[in-house]
Amino acid sequence: MRRTLVITIGLPLALLAAGCGRGGSSSPSPSSQTGSSSPPAGVTGGAGTIINPSGSVPPTSSPGITGSVTRGTAGITITGRLNETVTLGELTGAVWAPPPSGIALTWTGAKQQSLSIGGPSFTSQQPTSDARVLSFGVLGSDGRLLQFRSAAGECLVTINPALPDDMGGVFTCRNLTSSDGAATVDAQGIFSATG
Repeated sequence: MRRTLVITIGLPLALLAAGCGRGGSSSPSPSSQTGSSSPPAGVTGGAGTIINPSGSVPPTSSPGITGSVTRGTAGITITGRLNETVTLGELTGAVWAPPPSGIALTWTGAKQQSLSIGGPSFTSQQPTSDARVLSFGVLGSDGRLLQFRSAAGECLVTINPALPDDMGGVFTCRNLTSSDGAATVDAQGIFSATG
């Protein structure tokens, strides 16, 4: 029984060692079929990572997720149906990395007032869209929280700087209507987040 076990385990190991000794590759490659001795070029992975056939260890962090912000502030000034100035002193949701990556940032203040920006990260000025959304919640004159969301170009957002641990910017909105239809306002604001 012991002799059979040694043969069963030893035979596959011997075949593996013989295969590796023939040229260092245990899988067929296009170069062995064409007679060329040059190694195959690197392959670009789905997230933009270049995977080289050198046998090097792949990266352990996610490609493109290099930002690190943990604190920040924002402010919103609203005119029109409401006239409010809101200061948001805490960064409560923080996913940020410079382009080409993503944004999911939320600043909060008193009584559940907030500002959020989400979508692909960018620099310079961009209009809101289905992919790039700006939203905020502010108290109305009756003390009720009004929610505003821009995903159709009502707001222009500028991000500068756009560094891994330091980002900031401004926004302006024209004729933005609250989700309940109770108020249409113009708004402008400023935001920042650092690591």
